[in-house]
Formats: sequence, C-alpha cells, structure tokens
Amino acid sequence: MKDYLFNCSEKIREIDDEVKAKVLGKKAKITSLYYNGQPYGKSKPVMTGKIFEVVSVIVNRCSCWLWDGNVDHTYININEIEFVE
Repeated sequence: MKDYLFNCSEKIREIDDEVKAKVLGKKAKITSLYYNGQPYGKSKPVMTGKIFEVVSVIVNRCSCWLWDGNVDHTYININEIEFVE
C-alpha cells in the first residue's frame, strides 16, 4: 500500500509539472457573468471579459491564480475562464 501511494504521488507531481509548463504565462479571459473576485458581497465590479496572465495553477482544485500585470489578481475556477492567444 505504501508503494502504491508513493507511485500515485509521483504521478500527481508529474501531471502538476506538465500542467504548469503548458499553462503558466498564458492569457486567460474571465467568462463568468458574476465573478468579481470577492467570495461574498459586491464591493468590486464584475470582471467579465477582463484578461489576466496565469501565474499559478492548483491542479487538484481545478483553479488558478490570475494577475493583470498591475494591481489586480484573483483566484478562480478554470470553468470560469477561457484561454486566449
């Protein structure tokens, strides 16, 4: 069982490295109609259509950190973005 778990963790690490190599630095546009970067409340305007750079990926949560190059950064589920070239 211990060897099995070790092999699984190695596979996860390989997948994580592969995803990061392909996604980090790419541009992503927020497609969600309601996302404003706040977990609750509406203190910020909706970010629909705003383009960010992917600066971090969390594979097992299907999420990523985005940054606009200035001040704004946000953590979002990958279902609420699309990658742009």
